[in-house]
Amino acid sequence: MDPEWFAAVAALVGESAGDLSLEELAVRLGDLVRADEGNLEAWRLLGWLHWYRYQAGGDDRERYAAVEMLIRCFVAGDDELPTPLLPDVAERAYLAAMNWRAQALDDPGRDISHSIQLYQRILRVTPDDLEWRAMWLSELGVALRTRFQRTGVLADLNAAIEAGREALHASLAEDRGEYLNDLANAFQSRFERIGDIADLNSAIQLLTEATNIPDDIELPIYLNNLGNALLARFGRSGGGEDLDDAIRHLDQALALAQAAPPELPADLNEIMRALLQSTSGGDPGQRAAMLFNLGNVLLTRSSRPGAEADLDTAIDRLTEAAQVSPADHEDRAAVLAGLGNALLIRFGRTSARTDLATAVATLRQAVDATPADHPERAARLINLGRALQSQPEHRRDSVFSVYAEAVRTASAAPSVRIEAARSAARIGPRAAELMETAVHLLPEVAPRQLDRENQQYALGGFAGLAADAAALTLADTRNPERASRALHLLEQGRTILLSQAMDTRSDLSDLRESHPDLASRFTELRDLLDRTPATAITISSDVPPGATTRDRHALAAEFSALIARIRRLDGFAGFMSPPSTEEILAEAAYGPVAVLNVSTYRSDALIVTTGGVVAHELPDLAPEILIRQINTFHEALSDKDQERQLQVLEWLWEVVAGPVLSVLGLGRDSSAWPRLWWAPGGLLGLLPLHAAGRQGDSVLDRVVSSYTPTVRGLRYAREQARRSAGTRALIVAMPTTPGKSGRLWQVPAEREMLRRRLPGAVVLSEPHPGPTRPWRKNESDKLPTKANVLDELPACSIAHFACHGTSDATNPSRSKLLLHDHASDPFTVASLGPVRLRSPRLAYLSACETALTSNTELVDEAIHLASAFQLAGYPHVIGTLWKVNDRAAFDIADTFYATLTEGGTPSHALHHAVRAAREYAPDDPSLWAAHVHSGA
Repeated sequence: MDPEWFAAVAALVGESAGDLSLEELAVRLGDLVRADEGNLEAWRLLGWLHWYRYQAGGDDRERYAAVEMLIRCFVAGDDELPTPLLPDVAERAYLAAMNWRAQALDDPGRDISHSIQLYQRILRVTPDDLEWRAMWLSELGVALRTRFQRTGVLADLNAAIEAGREALHASLAEDRGEYLNDLANAFQSRFERIGDIADLNSAIQLLTEATNIPDDIELPIYLNNLGNALLARFGRSGGGEDLDDAIRHLDQALALAQAAPPELPADLNEIMRALLQSTSGGDPGQRAAMLFNLGNVLLTRSSRPGAEADLDTAIDRLTEAAQVSPADHEDRAAVLAGLGNALLIRFGRTSARTDLATAVATLRQAVDATPADHPERAARLINLGRALQSQPEHRRDSVFSVYAEAVRTASAAPSVRIEAARSAARIGPRAAELMETAVHLLPEVAPRQLDRENQQYALGGFAGLAADAAALTLADTRNPERASRALHLLEQGRTILLSQAMDTRSDLSDLRESHPDLASRFTELRDLLDRTPATAITISSDVPPGATTRDRHALAAEFSALIARIRRLDGFAGFMSPPSTEEILAEAAYGPVAVLNVSTYRSDALIVTTGGVVAHELPDLAPEILIRQINTFHEALSDKDQERQLQVLEWLWEVVAGPVLSVLGLGRDSSAWPRLWWAPGGLLGLLPLHAAGRQGDSVLDRVVSSYTPTVRGLRYAREQARRSAGTRALIVAMPTTPGKSGRLWQVPAEREMLRRRLPGAVVLSEPHPGPTRPWRKNESDKLPTKANVLDELPACSIAHFACHGTSDATNPSRSKLLLHDHASDPFTVASLGPVRLRSPRLAYLSACETALTSNTELVDEAIHLASAFQLAGYPHVIGTLWKVNDRAAFDIADTFYATLTEGGTPSHALHHAVRAAREYAPDDPSLWAAHVHSGA
């Protein structure tokens, strides 16, 4: 016997254990547990006693008794139990976990964490081949998803998905449908939180498999959930076939509910009436859920042409759902919120005051029925705020308070909290603090576990958020630091994706020197995340659902944990953090930075010098006027209307560029060519600020202009410029493009000019498709394929592309340079993500629209080919804002390289080349104003 056991018994019974026999000790301990069933120490010692007796030769009754005695101890959290007994003890403890879980599911106020912890401990000690393991894993997954729904902690949802995967892997064929359904629900919940379309596709695939299992009694549930998932995908993509499929699955559910009548009604309204008849009895919570789902389907369909009448029917169904929903049911608040929202929509169409009054009352009930820390409370507060705002007699302070509470609901989805802040800002200027919170939340809207396309979709709805936040901050005259604070908001709220990538690629030399293992793992994780392929819209049947995103979520979680660990190290607290005010001001040492901001609230230039940040209001730069000028300019480019182009450039001078230069005191009499960096941000980046001017005076006549998306981006470019640069160059020349008619006649001359000016350059040139010409490529030149370009780039300090380029208005990450294999393997913005350069210096993109983002929802992100090359490590990038004339492009490149090879810097070389082109055609800005320099 263990001496420690004897000592513990002696302490408990109050006598020397050595004076009592084992039988007497067993009696004493038995008396203690009978007198106090909560005496866990007595249960533990008694259990160990039976175990010792079993080990000493006792029969199986001793072993069974030991297990029975130790169950309570295990449930209470004691893992210091006989190891051979743990699987049996854990199996018997399952009943406690199941009961706690059921109680917590029935009572939203009860903490489900105790159940989760017990399930996790049970699973840790049970063998993988135990037949109950799949069920326990699935129940753990449901419990974790429930806790996520109540707290909004994403880690719970990720853990629920992993538990669901394991359950599905361990399941038997007869149980598979239930586990497919539970895992699908977890995937859909994660889609609703972070917006990864791959999660929703996985849910649909899992539920489709579940509905194909024959004779499963839960089939109506699977069909219902599949319909909901298809409805969610319809809301994301707008594909009418998903809505039709959702209705079809409701039809199938009806067939099962009605014992499959011979002919089913094809009309949704008939389906609905029949289905409601079939569910008129039974569980009121289930009936309320069915009514709620039907109402949502009808509400969605009512937005389609010709289906407006569905709105009335939807409200009828939602009203009935609210009536039958039990008062204490966890989903009652969701039902009330759905009804209130539908009434608000009908008020918007009909202006019926009764609908508005009922909507306000119903939405108040929904908010009151939602716990203060519930993730859905913020969305319900927003709907209530909108309903209150629709009342002519509404009090602005009351509505503002509703939105403010939504912003401060920490458990809510970041996108919901941001929308609440925007709603508050539309009421009054007091929203500056709330909008600042919204800007800080923006990175959470596009976390690293999302691929680029999903990140872009998530951010697309928040264009101009940082601009509005900065404008409201500047409007608060009580704050003496408002200019600096506004600048920080723009730095944090613009180019979220670019900043994420730049942070991970910044100089790691300090980390490598002091913590080489962490630096190595950081680089490894960063590269793995960069190289993860974009999510496909469809998932192959032989790939497990969610497999395309599983690794990415795990990598992102490890990456975030590693960053947090590095920041805890001495000297690394600011690792991957936004630059401080001092660091921002230091970037103005080589010339000022003009950070421009356009908002409906006000527009300003934030002028950064080494002495500080100065805000200069631009009162004539209203968003609607700017949009009109942008449209005029680009229409004039298409129409070759030189006069209108010049008029827009003069307006740009009067309203933006001229005032900035005046504040800086930069006149025409400057003894040297000073540098000035423009950070236009948003829509202003669609116009050539560097070419703004009027007859006899312009930006080109006063300063050397460069562009940067943010001061942070400029800092990154200069960091890259400090790396040692070589002299090797890569020339990519495409005089003709496969699949595209016509040819770029000046490209061969441009290629040969570059050969002369950049001796030893690697040349990738498209061969002429016709008879031999003097400009035919050398036999040693390789084809300019994407693979060949990516293979050569890392070793080349200069990369020059003379080819066609396209800006993708729908998805700017798909903007591309048209190389030899552009049709089968396009060279896009995203292609440069994994590229690691050894000694970069200059990327010259002599192609169309390489510095243009034409997607107005993503203009804050500056996603284009020029920024992609800058991110890849080139400190200097030459790009274009629109389609360029072939001859003009050659002339500018020729002058640029002549100046560069004579010792000029890239920025001065381009400035000189553009001025020379302007002298040749001063009245045609389309020929000389498109080229821009970005970077250091």
